[in-house]
Amino acid sequence: MSVSYQNQPYQFCPRCRAALPPQTGICYNCGYAIAPVVPPYMPGAVRAGSNQQPWMTPPAQAQRGWAGDPTAGNRQAGISNQPTRVEIAVPADAQAARRRQEERAGDRKRAARLYFVVTLLAVLVLALAGLHGAGVTPTMLAKLFAHNSSSQQTTYSVPKGNPLFADPLVNDASGWNLQSAPGTYSVSVGNSGLTLESDQHKLLWELLPGERSYGDFTLVINAALTKGDQNNGYGVYIRGTANARSDLATYYRFELYGDGSYAIFKGMVNADGVSSATKLVGYTLNAAIQKVGKVNHIMIVAKGASLSLIVNGQLIRQLTDASYRAGSIALFVSNLPQASAGAQAQFSHLAIYPA
Repeated sequence: MSVSYQNQPYQFCPRCRAALPPQTGICYNCGYAIAPVVPPYMPGAVRAGSNQQPWMTPPAQAQRGWAGDPTAGNRQAGISNQPTRVEIAVPADAQAARRRQEERAGDRKRAARLYFVVTLLAVLVLALAGLHGAGVTPTMLAKLFAHNSSSQQTTYSVPKGNPLFADPLVNDASGWNLQSAPGTYSVSVGNSGLTLESDQHKLLWELLPGERSYGDFTLVINAALTKGDQNNGYGVYIRGTANARSDLATYYRFELYGDGSYAIFKGMVNADGVSSATKLVGYTLNAAIQKVGKVNHIMIVAKGASLSLIVNGQLIRQLTDASYRAGSIALFVSNLPQASAGAQAQFSHLAIYPA
């Protein structure tokens, strides 16, 4: 005869309160371990269907199973049929082991953070030592970061109003000097703009028509290196003056290069009247400058001793030099000695506005 538990109430899991069938050892919902239900010690219980006198069931026998109705004697004796539920507590040594595991995990995390911090400090120390060996000081780094920040945040637009001089450079309406020497240099004006080409590692300039002198102004022009390798240059002369030896003996020269760098030069003459160039700003890469084959929108602002170079709407460099206050303006292409022979630059949409 099978055992029937219909008259026994369900037990509940102490952890999640899920209803469990009687004599369940493990909660099916949360996995909590519950001790087997042990029928109470039942004096006066009798075997079902037997004429024997009441007998006593040892607890050990009850734990191993029950062949008859374990509650029959209880109902006769008036004893409650509520099953006994015993919770198994987690041993103290298991709790201590868990705490030790958590402490070891915390120690490993702290050790990893400490290792990261020490490694980062070591890298910084080595980097600073390398910069010091290269002669780079913290002041130089601060100026560099400040300059890059200002270059990224400052934008400039084309001035409004009537220009002092303007030429879209789609034809020769202004009267440019188009003298050329095939194989050496050439100057032309067409739909693509004013094209200057130097083929023998020389710098070729083209003065603006009219022999005008400009002091304070804002100049805008589109320019690109269209032929030759990236070491060649192109750009604008400002405040130029002539002497017996050259049409541009003294000047400021703003030069871009095909690799995305730039430099600023100052022309000076010695006692014999010979002109030479000195760098006010050395060769410097800048992300705002488009490389060979791409057009750059150049803006030069000259106001008193302040000179500013702006490329594609971003301030590239601002400097102060009071040597020259006014002079001529010229466009140029430069086939540098270290580059392969032949360099070509194209210019368009030239305009000069009052400062």
